[in-house]
Amino acid sequence: MVCWISHARPLIRRLRRCLPFFAVQRATLVNVKIKWAKDRSLDSAVGRERHLRQAHRLLEQISSDPRGGVPAHDLPHRPINFGNRSLLPSSFLLLFPTLFRRSSVPSRGGPVPWFHLTDSVSHLRELELRLLHATEPDLVNRLRRLLMLTADRSLPLHTIDQLSWDMGLPPDYQKPHPRYPQFFAMYKPDNDERTWLKLSSWDARLAVSELQISSGASVDDNCLAFPVSFTRGFGPGASA
Repeated sequence: MVCWISHARPLIRRLRRCLPFFAVQRATLVNVKIKWAKDRSLDSAVGRERHLRQAHRLLEQISSDPRGGVPAHDLPHRPINFGNRSLLPSSFLLLFPTLFRRSSVPSRGGPVPWFHLTDSVSHLRELELRLLHATEPDLVNRLRRLLMLTADRSLPLHTIDQLSWDMGLPPDYQKPHPRYPQFFAMYKPDNDERTWLKLSSWDARLAVSELQISSGASVDDNCLAFPVSFTRGFGPGASA
């Protein structure tokens, strides 16, 4: 063992001369604080309401129904977890009287409960749909950026569905695709039953982070200047 080490030392010295980075020490700092942009009213609503996603999905289903409402038997049958309880969607809607209104429609088998949107929510929903239509170019660019982050510039629609809430995508985000054939293409790979969305063309203007865009003229040789607050014990002035 000692003989092997003595013969290996000259080899290590030669490697260090040939590869300058061989003996370079590396250190990373991850304990930093970055100031994030905040929206106090939105953060408060999201932090207070734990079931926004489920309520919004039901709101979208009811608002998109041409009958102006949905009977209870047409709602999803899967229970919704609400705290320590599991509620049927019809019972879950009753917890939000400012969003949903219940009525009874006579039928042969007896009254059938129906659910509608309240007048104020219907008005807000109309505004939301108008804004979604006006901001469709932004929706398209968000999808393009997402696909640009992938190795093959494509993702299965199931994966995009899972990201749609966090990305602010509407449930019908697939509708604009046929209007933008220069950007998107749908296909099914061999031996894969899933439908994939593929980016048709690369746009270098979108391959720029929001930090670079907001920095503007401070971008120089791919270097960005931005404020970083060090925690106590770290930073240039900290003692070793």
